[in-house]
Amino acid sequence: MYNYTDTAVDINEKVIEQKDIDKELKQWTGQEPEQILRLSFNGQNRNTDFVKSTKAKDRTSSLLKFMGLKYLDDIVKGSDPKNRKKLKTKYDQFSDEYQNTAADIESIDKLFQSNQWGTIKQYEEKVIFLIAELNSFQDEIIHTEIRHNLPILSDGLKSLIDSLGKIKLLRESLEKQKDVVLDCIAEAVKYRLQKELVQIQEFLNGASLLKETDLKQLQERKNYLDGLQDMYRNSIAHLKGIKQETELNVMILESTGSDSAIGITESEKVQYETYIAMLQKIEMIGSEFSVSGNYDYNEYDIERAFRRSEKYVGFLKDYENDIMMQRQHMTEIEGMFAEQKKLLLQVQDFVNSQNEISNCPVCGGTEFIKAGHKGKDELLALLSTKIADGNLDLKEKNDKLVKREERLAHFKEEVNINIRAKYRSHLESLQSEIKQRKDYILQECDLRIKSNEESSHKCGTWLWAISSQIKWINEFAEKFQFRDIELEEMVKVKENLKSRIEDVLRVRFQTDGINNFERTGEKKHIMPLFRERNLMNRILECINKILQYDIGEENQSILKQYEEKCAKQHQLKDKVTQLKDALDFRQIINENSKSLKTELLKNLVEDNQMINWVYGKINPHPYFREINFKFMNDETSILAAEDNNVYLDNIFSEAQMNILSLSIFMGLILAVKNYNFEQIFLDDPVQSLDDINVVSFIDLVRALIRSKYINKNYIISTHDHNFSKLLKIKLRNYNFVEYSFISYGEEGPRIISNINMIKDRNDLSQ
Repeated sequence: MYNYTDTAVDINEKVIEQKDIDKELKQWTGQEPEQILRLSFNGQNRNTDFVKSTKAKDRTSSLLKFMGLKYLDDIVKGSDPKNRKKLKTKYDQFSDEYQNTAADIESIDKLFQSNQWGTIKQYEEKVIFLIAELNSFQDEIIHTEIRHNLPILSDGLKSLIDSLGKIKLLRESLEKQKDVVLDCIAEAVKYRLQKELVQIQEFLNGASLLKETDLKQLQERKNYLDGLQDMYRNSIAHLKGIKQETELNVMILESTGSDSAIGITESEKVQYETYIAMLQKIEMIGSEFSVSGNYDYNEYDIERAFRRSEKYVGFLKDYENDIMMQRQHMTEIEGMFAEQKKLLLQVQDFVNSQNEISNCPVCGGTEFIKAGHKGKDELLALLSTKIADGNLDLKEKNDKLVKREERLAHFKEEVNINIRAKYRSHLESLQSEIKQRKDYILQECDLRIKSNEESSHKCGTWLWAISSQIKWINEFAEKFQFRDIELEEMVKVKENLKSRIEDVLRVRFQTDGINNFERTGEKKHIMPLFRERNLMNRILECINKILQYDIGEENQSILKQYEEKCAKQHQLKDKVTQLKDALDFRQIINENSKSLKTELLKNLVEDNQMINWVYGKINPHPYFREINFKFMNDETSILAAEDNNVYLDNIFSEAQMNILSLSIFMGLILAVKNYNFEQIFLDDPVQSLDDINVVSFIDLVRALIRSKYINKNYIISTHDHNFSKLLKIKLRNYNFVEYSFISYGEEGPRIISNINMIKDRNDLSQ
């Protein structure tokens, strides 16, 4: 078999999915692709679906399906109580179960009332109220050290039974904690008695000390130590000031001279004077430390040495300048000799090039020629002598200049040895002397500061002890506000109280005085312990009220059964309510969907004038020329307008049924306003029609083509050759395309086309 299916692609050869095609069709036409087939294609197998249905109800469904309202028909059928009885059955079932559960709860409640606790609901409310009262102690417990398990939650009978068990455990825990608190209270009482005993003993010790102490003498001793402490502080501050002053005034400066310098420079003289002033300053600073050195200020007079240096440096400078001038003059002479030598050599070359010379080529003289000698030889000898004399004269002058330079270097060395070297030696000695004295002063300051600090610390210790004693005595006297004559009476009272406390400690707590007294631990405070004890008593009282309602193990099953029944009743009630709401909602949906379906059928079918217009154009029956639709009880009947008791689908022939179906199809498709698909496909629409009906159908098509209100393309297929020829004749003045199937080949059907194109429709005739 041949496969004629193909894949759709766009201009970029990208495959187009079916879902994209469906989306485009719906956006373009306003209908789903499946509905386009129903509204645009009228075929032999389905063009009589509306009228050939054996049941009027089926006809209604077919009509709604054709108009794309199948979902509405499904809603009407699905919401019909007759079609869905399971929901009503479930409602009745759960409603009966709900009533039975309520009866069981009532019988259990009557059984529980025999225990004189009222109904279970009253019992539950009372116990929950008491548990809430117990939980109200939560805020008070937070601020104590009571170990607790509050709050206790109870939101049902089952949890209520569990809560009673927890409350029993809580009572046992609180009773144990209460015993611990009572022990702590006893310990706290013991602590307070011991503490008071300690205070009494301190008073007695203070009173005894006050009698034995001379406060005036203590104050004088304190004043003396205060003065001594100030002296140590001032001495330490003074020594630290000396150290700071020494550090600021004594600094070894970097050398300002240069190794290539001759004699003493001005900056070196200033530096030396700075060091002398520094040494004098440090001698003043260290005078109290007996600082002395070996430096002799008169041994090296920097002012006299500087004047000698200036004198020698000036002399050496003049001597050096004279040598430089002679060296420059010699350079000039050497240049003149070089130029003369160059000229003499040129003359010599000229003479050598001559055979004989009769006179001097420079001055023209002949005096140099002796009798009997050749003039050329005499002149060459004379030139050689002149060239040699110039070199010897230069050598002699240069030797004298070298000796003078050697003498200058010797003078510089003598100046450095006698003046500069002596200066550098004294400068280094001066620096060493300054550093040595500075280090000695700093060392002495550190030693004395340490000694003063140690003495100040000892003095401070003594001063603190005496000050504490004076302060204690003053506070003791201020605290008890007594005069000397009253002290004896107060001592007697305290001794009597001490004796009574010791008796209580010995008899009740089996302890001897304050031998085992510990001063640490705020937990010994007694008031928080009393608050905890009182709070636990109140909580235990509330717990005992609650436990009066303890039903015991034998009655717990009744409460559990009651709660289970109540929970089941609540669930059943919700279920019954939901099912009742569902039944009511289904009824509303059914009524609304029926009303909407009736309205749509009336608007689209019953009041559709286009159906009768098409039906009248074809005129299938000589008497019944107009049709009516009747919608009742979800059924659709096709009646004759002339007589509403005549059901056309029962009396029409096959051809008339085809015309009736075609009329309904054409009337509906042409009346749809939101449908933009402009093609109508008619498959063999004249099947079983007589010649008159065929011609009437063609006239109908021509009328639709001419209509300015309808813009549709009609695609008609037929295997009736005569109908085809007649159709072409009747439509010869209209634009159409004829496709004829000739045969089948290997690539599919062979088709030829014939195009009938009319240029101007205003020239068309009937």
